Amino acid sequence: MQAEANGEYLVWSTILDAQTTALCRARDGRRWGDGWLTPPPAHYNCRSVLIRVPKADYQAPT
Repeated sequence: MQAEANGEYLVWSTILDAQTTALCRARDGRRWGDGWLTPPPAHYNCRSVLIRVPKADYQAPT
């Protein structure tokens, strides 16, 4: 993946509020390939995107 070659991860980012689906909430903050391979949008009206995060700054969600 191009991002990893540039020292970055692609990370799932979603708006977290009462309308957020369980799927998007579970993927928020996770990097590409952490159990999912389909990029956003994950469903109709999905408000998630992939963002580039430097590898040095990435912290996996707990």
